[in-house]
Amino acid sequence: LWSNAWSSLKTRKDYPELQNDDVIPESDVSGPDRTIWIITTACLPWMTGTSINPLLRAAYLSRGRPSGKVYLMVPWLPLEEQDVSFYPHSSF
Repeated sequence: LWSNAWSSLKTRKDYPELQNDDVIPESDVSGPDRTIWIITTACLPWMTGTSINPLLRAAYLSRGRPSGKVYLMVPWLPLEEQDVSFYPHSSF
């Protein structure tokens, strides 16, 4: 499955007409018709770059796009499992 997917990927060499700063069409996320998924392993209330950066990236990328074109996937623990990962008596 993956070998077929990787073999079909294009690189800058496949676009000799591009200038140094140009983006290849497959990686261009500027079009409002593109759907973007941002997947992270951390989220608020953790106050780390790993949790803040994906949130800010999703907010930035959603500007000028129709609703439902940018998704932020974050981890979630059920309430009964939060005491294993968080400080005692902390839940969200």
